[in-house]
Amino acid sequence: MLSIVNVKKYSLPQQTHIGPVKGILALGCGCFLTYSKDSNLLHLWSATGELLTVLAGHSHAVKGIKALADGRFFSWSAVGTLRLWSADGEPLAVLEGHRSVNNLQELVDGRFLSWGGEEDGSLRLWSAAGEPLAVIGESSWGISGVLRLAGGRFLVWYGNDPNLRLWSAAGELLSVFEGHTAKIKNVRALANGRILSWSFDKTLRLWLADGQSMAKCSVPDLVEDVLVLADGRILSWGFSESDLRLWSADGEALAVLKGHRFMVDGATELNDGRILSWSSDNTLRLWSAAGIPLAVLEGHTGSVQDALELADGRFVSWSRDNTQRLWSAGGHALGEISEAEAARLRYANQSTQGEDVPPVVWQIAGNVLVGRSTVTGERLCQFVADNAIKHMAHSENAVVIADGAHENGGLYFLRPNAVLLNSMTKRSARQA
Repeated sequence: MLSIVNVKKYSLPQQTHIGPVKGILALGCGCFLTYSKDSNLLHLWSATGELLTVLAGHSHAVKGIKALADGRFFSWSAVGTLRLWSADGEPLAVLEGHRSVNNLQELVDGRFLSWGGEEDGSLRLWSAAGEPLAVIGESSWGISGVLRLAGGRFLVWYGNDPNLRLWSAAGELLSVFEGHTAKIKNVRALANGRILSWSFDKTLRLWLADGQSMAKCSVPDLVEDVLVLADGRILSWGFSESDLRLWSADGEALAVLKGHRFMVDGATELNDGRILSWSSDNTLRLWSAAGIPLAVLEGHTGSVQDALELADGRFVSWSRDNTQRLWSAGGHALGEISEAEAARLRYANQSTQGEDVPPVVWQIAGNVLVGRSTVTGERLCQFVADNAIKHMAHSENAVVIADGAHENGGLYFLRPNAVLLNSMTKRSARQA
């Protein structure tokens, strides 16, 4: 039932949070919203660290916050109550019905979809004003995942339930996808309208858009992840398996890519159709589009964490040995490169692909916040907090971090050049 609650706004001294900060949200107005462990209050701050207002209303600890496109924001609590607030913190609506909330999404038509956590297996549709519209199924299992499909439909999977359920935009059950025999690990929508799912039963399954089963792909190990190739074929790898497996767009087994000695950590399709994979065996491997081994890229002394193809066909790789390496298009070692050069290449590549790359990106390394130029890759500035940084949010005019250790929240308000403006901590922060 919809109800509107008036909340008296009041100001407090700077020492406000009781318990570590658990979340920071940058709002469109340039302000920042925070909440702390076991607290039913939210705090709204200016970019300079001035406490603007305290938002009261929740009867139990706040568990999550999310900003909306129009500047409003949601918060939700441990007992499943959602609250809708204006951009300046005025209470707008209380949304009741959930026993717990996992997350919510803003839909393109202005409605909201929320779904429960472990104790609540329901999805709920709300109007743009927060009025209840529909309850989309209720299960004894908590909701594990929600995938939005074309036409406003939703595909949902629940806890240990091996089935997927397809719901219309209005909340009508359209189909139950039956076939898996253990809980679903993940689901992906394919370009042709088909659905790909993989499960703890060590299978991948292909489905038509209406839920009709197309193919079952059995594997010897729990599927860790999949890569859908440009031509619709599917590449999968296991949780502890060293092989990759190539499947046709219809689920037919095509090839097993053998060569890695330990588990595969990732793979990508290159512009010419070849496949690049990397592993905990400290190597990368090049494969033809058909899965034929072409080259072994050796040089790292730690697990390879990531790799990127550049516009000129070369590759950059990152490893747990704290090095970055450059490789030719054919997989020949071109040597180790600096952290700054690797960052410059990554951001240049993103810009070439049409991504909106800001002039500065922020990175967290333990208790250090680093501002890095996306043009040169160099460190522009850094700030050292008292303890490991747990949360960070930024706007054009400020950066706010929380170290999550101080009793009063450990909040730091910084300028865009990482100069300290204000802090909510008894111990002084160190500038570097």
